[in-house]
Amino acid sequence: MARVSFAAVKGVGITLGWAALFVGIGVGAIWGASEVVPGWGGREWSIARTGAFEVLGFGLATWIVGRLLKQYSWSALGWRRPAVWPWVRGTLLGALMASLAIGLAVVLDGARVHVTADWTLWPRVALPLTIGLIFAALGEELGFRGFPLRRFSDAFGVLPAMLLLALLFGLLHAKNPNATVFSTVNVALAAI
Repeated sequence: MARVSFAAVKGVGITLGWAALFVGIGVGAIWGASEVVPGWGGREWSIARTGAFEVLGFGLATWIVGRLLKQYSWSALGWRRPAVWPWVRGTLLGALMASLAIGLAVVLDGARVHVTADWTLWPRVALPLTIGLIFAALGEELGFRGFPLRRFSDAFGVLPAMLLLALLFGLLHAKNPNATVFSTVNVALAAI
């Protein structure tokens, strides 16, 4: 008589439970922060506000679930203090990948860049947009690559975890304004 082992199914269930707890805490904190300070800074600060809420929510989830409950070290969660060169290399590689993605969107998907001669808005929107993009990127890193990547890597292996999270990342961006199948696939590939 053959014996059936449910250890793998149990492991997947436990991993999904940890992920659900992480997402629940993160999204709950994001929602709570947005209720406490709705509309702070006005329309110009909406991207910065949303990004700050993401950092707060997923940072809190990382600390509670990753550090306190699972007892991963900060280093295991991806928070190492690298030398200067990896930061420079990462920034240059990120700029190259972003430029490539924009170029592909223009060439293959017909995206357009509209330049206006009116520079009077620039001083009012540059700072909140810059802060917003930095916070949004950090919030997405915390939400997809910190604890979730570590936990899924432990359960499924690095490559399957990376592909699963990239797919989820792309799908969550499918509702972006003017999103297309190409842009969604592009975002998923960028997540890798």
